[in-house]
Amino acid sequence: MTTFNESLLPNESDISHFKEYGWYCSDAVFSDKEIKTALQGMEEFYSGKRDNKLANTLGIANDTHNDKQKIRNNEFVTLQNNNLKQIGWHPVIKQTAQILMDCKAIRLFSDSLISKYPVPTSKNQGIVGWHSDKAYWPTCSSNNLLTFWIPLQDCTIEMGTCSLYKWQSSMASKRATAFFLIQLTKPRRHEAIFK
Repeated sequence: MTTFNESLLPNESDISHFKEYGWYCSDAVFSDKEIKTALQGMEEFYSGKRDNKLANTLGIANDTHNDKQKIRNNEFVTLQNNNLKQIGWHPVIKQTAQILMDCKAIRLFSDSLISKYPVPTSKNQGIVGWHSDKAYWPTCSSNNLLTFWIPLQDCTIEMGTCSLYKWQSSMASKRATAFFLIQLTKPRRHEAIFK
């Protein structure tokens, strides 16, 4: 069983922020060793090594390396690589989700390993589009959905970090917020969606 320092979990102030804004950004919760293990798992996965094989890969993102591709997306990697599972199924994630959602049980519905390759800033490529969870998973009977973003390297604004907006419950079912790979060619196009 993996242990961790419980001071890494959200406190009352974090919970209040989450309820008001719909997002929570923690301090670093994983050790350098845990990140190194995840990076090793990523390298193993990308080289074709699988600790476990999925019974079916039909319909899931399962990209292979392509020099023209600016984003690589692979789903359900924690089921296929034990090193990635260690970080993806880490108890700090489970307990953080339980605290933020105020519930006793959490289910992992999906996971993705996403790599963004360097592109010149003048090109509008390599963008992971804006989205809300409910727009991607409309068949879920619950609106209590969370996405955890775990960067495996230090990220700068120039590299294209995750951007978060204040939650609006009306966004939950907007199909327009489900554009993972649609390039935002018009500057500030997203603002109309989030007003």
